[in-house]
Amino acid sequence: MYQFKRRVFKAFFISEYDQKIPYFQRYELAGGYHLHASEDYLPVMAEEDGRKVFVLGYCYDIRDSGRSIPDIAEELAEADEEARLEELDNLNGRYVIILTEADKVYVYSDATSFKPVFYNEDYRLVSSHEYLLRNFIKDIHGEKLSMTKLYNKGFLDLTNTDRVYKLSPSLELEVTRFDRRRVFPRKERVEKSVEELVDESSLFFEESNKWLEQQKNLQFSLTGGVDSRVSLALIKPIVNQVKFFTYLKSETSLTSRTLKKAYTNDEKIVMEIVDNLNLDHEFFHIDPERDKETEKYFQKIENTVSSKHSYQLSKHLNESPQFAGALHIKSTIQSIGKSSYDKHLYDENTFDNMMRGISKWAPSVYKGEENKEAFESLIKGFMKRSLLDMEGLHGYHALDIMFLESRLGNFQSNITQETDNTLDIFNHFNSRKMIEHLLSPSLEDRQNQAFVKKIVDRHWPILNFFAINDGKNLMESYNSLLREGTDRKIVKNSLEYVIVEKCENLTAINQGGHIDVVPISLPLSVDEKYSVELRNNNEVEFPVTIQSFYTNEKGRGAIIVKINDRSFDIIDLNEGLKLILEPDEKVSIRYFYESDKNKKSWLDASKIKIFK
Repeated sequence: MYQFKRRVFKAFFISEYDQKIPYFQRYELAGGYHLHASEDYLPVMAEEDGRKVFVLGYCYDIRDSGRSIPDIAEELAEADEEARLEELDNLNGRYVIILTEADKVYVYSDATSFKPVFYNEDYRLVSSHEYLLRNFIKDIHGEKLSMTKLYNKGFLDLTNTDRVYKLSPSLELEVTRFDRRRVFPRKERVEKSVEELVDESSLFFEESNKWLEQQKNLQFSLTGGVDSRVSLALIKPIVNQVKFFTYLKSETSLTSRTLKKAYTNDEKIVMEIVDNLNLDHEFFHIDPERDKETEKYFQKIENTVSSKHSYQLSKHLNESPQFAGALHIKSTIQSIGKSSYDKHLYDENTFDNMMRGISKWAPSVYKGEENKEAFESLIKGFMKRSLLDMEGLHGYHALDIMFLESRLGNFQSNITQETDNTLDIFNHFNSRKMIEHLLSPSLEDRQNQAFVKKIVDRHWPILNFFAINDGKNLMESYNSLLREGTDRKIVKNSLEYVIVEKCENLTAINQGGHIDVVPISLPLSVDEKYSVELRNNNEVEFPVTIQSFYTNEKGRGAIIVKINDRSFDIIDLNEGLKLILEPDEKVSIRYFYESDKNKKSWLDASKIKIFK
């Protein structure tokens, strides 16, 4: 009898292996294939007209949340092909659906692969865990697949194991022949106004809240950012049955003054929200110390999951009774709506623009002109496996499909495995219908986050009072405007009247004699926008110098700073860039990171100073 050596949670495995596996239940599919589901992840089943449907995980219909999972399974079993796909478009949840018809076995994931699905085509195997595939191939088929840490952040559809890939959330996979078909996008993109989209979405949000209201132990991770604010606005009708938490680094790990100030800023915003809205909330600190018991836990997690995001958080949640069996409301998916690429990359929907856009997530070995050919080959391999055709995008931009299928469908998807031993995950936007809505505004509206901001305006407008990232709430902004209107004057030797007008994910603190700019908190993500806009509020022109302090040549290329329309490696700003600002003239500063950064040293490396 075959047995996996390590326990995995919420797991399944599809193969021709027909023997029972300990701690798994076996179900006959079709074409000689079997489903093995772990005992904590048993499917809901339906059978109709020779078709079988197995639903692993949870799902609900955003048009009618009163339909149960058995109802949905039965509807899918009865539906013809087009009706089935339409039904799947309107399902939210974290699930895998398996449908058998004649001798075929079809696999569908949720809209962003909140529930990961991996496969190996050589042996025609499908599983929830890369670990299960790798070990089954070694133990049953006698082949040891090579491993690498090159793709541990989930680039494209690549994994840590050779020839094991992540299934795109936009694909239907038929297992017995290993045929694939795109299920998103299937229809032409229609550009819509944010007002129209908010109107259309309101019914879906209402049904989502009805479904959430029936769930137990709702836990919401609250931050000072805009994505968290949107999720908070949406749960207003049920806020009293939700518990909130914010996890912070331990103070002992915040060694620099700048880092402490940035962390304090986010904590301050959360505290303002919590106190004024009377939320049931707790802060907790992630302990950086790693004793033998912690190392043992980390090793166990690392051996079975495909990410290395925050094992400390996983351990804390697992050891805290209040999180057992919880549904964690997260705010990651709506990030696809704001478009984190430079605007000029959308000018043409081309392979070259797509390649330039996603290069920021690529492993360093594929960066640089000398590696362009290898990088291009890597992308074309992904496009072939995922049936991504530049001529068949139905009006969507390849950059956005890449974000959906690589960043959300691989990187963010894999992170969910780290807490599967404790809780499950939820997001209001995790249906193909809502992904469509997030991608329907104009590019300008998307980059201004107009849709999600309008959601806050419509569903809980008081949330606009509180600061987003920059630490200045509406009252503080109002007082600043009053001062600007009554005290405007010529200041010759001070930056006191250089005004910080916009700030995203950065702190920009005017000390009078200088302004310090630094990201708010870790991790520093290639997906986030780090920007600040300053304005000369003097009545005369004013000279400023923008200077960096990071000098390590080994880090060249890691941080790019864009000042207005000019881009600089942060090292090249060591000598200072001198600008003359005319009265009321603005200067914009934006950071771009070559890869995600998790060490606090990168916060210090990112620091720039603006002075006269």
